[in-house]
Amino acid sequence: MTVLAGTGCKELNPDFQPGASEDGASESATTATATMTDPDATDPTDPGDATDPSETTSDPETTDPTLATDPSATTEPATTSSNEDSSTGEPLPPECATDLAPVGGECPPECNGGCTDDVCTIDCDVSPCFNMDLACPAGFACSILCQGGSSCEGAAVTCPEDHACTVTCDGNSACRNLDLTCASGTCTLDCLNGPNVCRDLDMFCGSKNSVATCASGGVINAVPMDSSPCLCQAC
Repeated sequence: MTVLAGTGCKELNPDFQPGASEDGASESATTATATMTDPDATDPTDPGDATDPSETTSDPETTDPTLATDPSATTEPATTSSNEDSSTGEPLPPECATDLAPVGGECPPECNGGCTDDVCTIDCDVSPCFNMDLACPAGFACSILCQGGSSCEGAAVTCPEDHACTVTCDGNSACRNLDLTCASGTCTLDCLNGPNVCRDLDMFCGSKNSVATCASGGVINAVPMDSSPCLCQAC
């Protein structure tokens, strides 16, 4: 084997430039390094290139379900009062249906049906009240029973102040042509059965509810009290 003593790279390659490969490699490395460190280069992790979340978030004014419907624009259901209207067309005040508790005491003689629970009962079956004036005594609630043919026909009944008053009519012409004057307590007229049971009856309403009911129809004239806010009801 022949050994070329003292022969260098230049002798083998006349174009060889010392350090050329090293410089080329160094230049490539420098370029790569510059590329990696160039602040203008695009960095996939650069937050400046990422989509701004605030730009893609939906406008809360258009997507918030609580703003889709204005509660104030909701149509309120129509409401009606359970109370009846008074003779003046206004809702009934609560006091129209309340009475003072009767004081009671010794039962007056005109209460021929007794005074149970401080209610004076005037029974016109026991003593016919045809064409009579019947005045309920003070301090008692009052119940007048007209339960026979013409038993109270043509009578005039005056209810007590402050307390409840009830007139019950049952029978042929039992309360025909009767005048009922209500006062400052509630007043109830019950016309039950029989021909002409309450025909041509006049009810002068008081300052509390004054109500007539008719089981078989009636011809009742109800006269409201001036400026009373309470009920005055015929049948």
